[in-house]
This record gives sequence, C-alpha cells and structure tokens, in this order.
Amino acid sequence: MLMVEKFESDGYWWLPGQENVKVPGKFIYNSEQGLILDLNDAFYCFAKLLSWEPSIFPQGETQIILGLLNDGKPITLYQCYGRTIKEGWGGNLIHHIRFNPNFALIGVFFENKEDDKKIKLFKAQLSYLEDWVDISGLIANLQNDNEEIIISYKKPSTINLGTVNNLKLDIGFSPVEPLTMFYLKNDFQAQIKQITYFKIENRSLKSLEDCLKILINFCEFISFTVKTPVEILSLIGKVDVQNAENENQEKSVRIFVNRRINNNYYQNRMNIHPLSMLFTYHEVKDEIENIFKKWLLIKDNLKIICELLFINIYTPQLYLEYQFINIIQALEAYHSNSSKYQDKYISKNSFKHGIKQQLKNLIERYPSQDQDQELGISDEFKKVLINKLDFLNSFTLKSRLFDLVKRVSPLLPDQFIGDLEERKKFMSKAANIRHALTHHDEDLREKIPSSGELKQITLNLTLILQTCLLQELGLSEEKIKYIMNKRMPNLPFIKENNTGQ
Repeated sequence: MLMVEKFESDGYWWLPGQENVKVPGKFIYNSEQGLILDLNDAFYCFAKLLSWEPSIFPQGETQIILGLLNDGKPITLYQCYGRTIKEGWGGNLIHHIRFNPNFALIGVFFENKEDDKKIKLFKAQLSYLEDWVDISGLIANLQNDNEEIIISYKKPSTINLGTVNNLKLDIGFSPVEPLTMFYLKNDFQAQIKQITYFKIENRSLKSLEDCLKILINFCEFISFTVKTPVEILSLIGKVDVQNAENENQEKSVRIFVNRRINNNYYQNRMNIHPLSMLFTYHEVKDEIENIFKKWLLIKDNLKIICELLFINIYTPQLYLEYQFINIIQALEAYHSNSSKYQDKYISKNSFKHGIKQQLKNLIERYPSQDQDQELGISDEFKKVLINKLDFLNSFTLKSRLFDLVKRVSPLLPDQFIGDLEERKKFMSKAANIRHALTHHDEDLREKIPSSGELKQITLNLTLILQTCLLQELGLSEEKIKYIMNKRMPNLPFIKENNTGQ
C-alpha cells in the first residue's frame, strides 16, 4: 500500500542574509498536521532582534526561511506563516514560535523568490494514479511446465497531456527499480516495481506556485475520476546548481506541499476497481489532452461547484446532511452559471419593464401603517418586498433540478430514478429536504427521510452533477452512455418506494 510521505528532522534555521545568527528548531511533515517548523524556547528571547516575531510580519508571514538539517542537507521554507505558542504555566511557561510553510524544498537553498523558477522538472507520485492509468510494462511468462518464470519489462510510452501555460505535461513511467534480492530463511525473494508519475517540464521558468497549481489541478482531476481523495505521495524537482568548478550540475530536490488530509482514511486505503471509478484512462485515452484542458477551464469557470463536490470527496466522514446540502447547492449553482440552461422564466428586460415594475408600483401605492393601522405595512417592509422582486424571475430549486434531470436522463440507464412522474416526486422531495435543512422549520424537518434514504438521494444527486461535468469535459453522449451503462451495477438508484413525497 502506498502511503503519504512523512518527514521529521531537527536543524538550525536563519533568515536569508543572516547566516551568522542561527537558531535551533524542528521541521515536521505529516499528513494530519501538514508542514511545521517549531523554534524552541532558547530562541524566543532573541526573536525581536532577528525581526522574526510573528506579530510584526505582514499577516504573520515571512517569505523565506533557510535551514540546515541534522544530516547536513539544506532546506528552504516558503511562505511561512508564524505565531507564538505558549505551553505550561507559572515558572514552567515555555514559548515556541511555530511556522506553517506552504512549501518546503529539501536539498537546495533558494534565497529569494525568483530562485524557485530554476526548478526545471517536477515528478509527482500520486495515490490512485497507477490504478486509473492501469498500464504496466511488466510481463511474466510461465515456461517448461510452469517450472520456469520469465519476467521482462518494457517501459510504456509516455502519455502526453499537452502544454498548459507553457508547461509541458505528461504521465510517465519510471524504469523498474533495480532487481533486489532478499535472503530469508534459505529462500530468495525478488521485487520489481514500476512507478507511474505526473511530470511537469518547466521550460519557460515558471514560478513554483504556477507549477504546483497545475499539479493540484491534476490531483483533483484524478480525484474526480476515481471519486476518492487523491494526494501527493512524493514530489521530486530537478534543478541545475553550480558545483565547485562553477559547472552546472543537475540536483534532485524533495518538495513538500502543505496539504492536510484524513490520515485514518489513508491507513485503510485499498485499490479501486475500474468499474467503481467514474471513468478510466483507457476509456478516454484518445481525447485525454483535450479533456484535461477542459478540466482546467471547469476549475476556473465553475469554481464553487467543484469546491462543493470536493468537500464531499475529501471529507468522507462529513455529516450526511452536509453532504446533501453541498451537492444540491452545487447543482443549483451549476444550473444558474451554465450557459446550457435558462434560469429565468422571461427575459430580464421583459421582467424589469413589465411585471416587476407593475408589482413595484403596487407595493409603493399600498397603504402605509399611518394610512391603515389594521392592514397597512411599514416602509421597511415595503423595501423588503421590493428587494425580493428581483428573485421572482429566477427558477425555483425544484424547477432547476427537474431541468437538469431532463437533460441528463437520456445519458443514464433507464432505471435511474424512474419515469417522468417519479422524477418529479424525486425533485420535489430533494427540494423539500433542502428547505428543511436550511430553514430549520420543525414541520418541514418531519419530511427529512431516514439516513439510508437520504444517502441514496445524495448519491443520485451526485451522479447527476457528475454527468453534467462529463458533458462539460466534452465527452460525447455516446461515450457518457457507454461509461454509465458499463457501470450500471455500481450506480445508485432510487427505489420506487423511496420517491414519494
């Protein structure tokens, strides 16, 4: 099982240009806490002299901290947010200064922000990438009546993802690690392993942040396809440095990114069956370059929709009610923001100069409380009513959901939700649940179904959103139908007795 990389080391730390004043501290990276630099109590009394006191940083941030680890390796910490921590009490009170860097680079000193543009190549090993790509160059053949095993390896061809923002993107495969032999109790054990990785070639000297933004977007793309959190297991950069003879020499740099994840989830990580994924590489390999570029557009144009979906994916322990709210809000936002759907009953111009103006005039002419103490309304209430007029021309949530289902239903198996009447019942129920959870109305809350049924409804709404995003990725209707029908046994469906209001 692949696990997220962990690292911990003591060392000495200083600010660029202040190498003569070093302070002790510990650098930690793990999946639950992210990146941490703890500077111990001995340093606290000198903090102001070094201008390290977090309270005087803009937003508690210093751009770069340099260090030397116990094993002698240099380290650079980027975008370090600091704060003072107090532990103990009375005479035993201990002060620490803790920094949470956004990035850490082990193996190189970068003394200014421009130096990170020197990283010319990134190779990232990601959880589930091998499962999604599912390509191996290893071949094992049994010969001589199964008494002989011949193992051969041919490195698979690189998968080209094109060029984005002058960064060349690929999915690559390492040559197998050297054959290792272990002598255990008079037996030998051989281990051969191929590694699949995501590669970024930084030919135009883009910044570290620009490169890592692409990497995170690719992580989320794979996460979308496998419907499971995807994390960076290891990240290596290549940089040219000058040796003692002032000659350029390529050097490997370990890079850590400050991303916190649910460690318990990764301890139980298992391989994912292809039919449990939304789609695999092999199903879209002929158009993968265009699909990933469209994914980047989706992340920019439909940002809030993606964020709501990924909250559910990356926090599987989230309360079911919150998962439901996230998905139904994402669907509502998608319908409102997508050019594929009309979200107004009549044109804005017709509404503004027609019924809206008539209603506004009616409200303004309606008697005030001074004019009619029994039936009149206050000026404040009139303003509230006039402000609400802008929303009257927008589709209701129920109408939006039905519009979405009407468009995607032909792409899904016939059993999905049911016939037209069952779809209407399903959308009405989903809208009522959202209103109950949002407005905390006791009468409405009685309509919230059991956790089992609510989970089923949430899964169906998620599938509707996933299908909409497959359309945004440019997959043809035939391709989407093929993908969904192939996974029919693994798709969620609403049973007939669960669709009533």
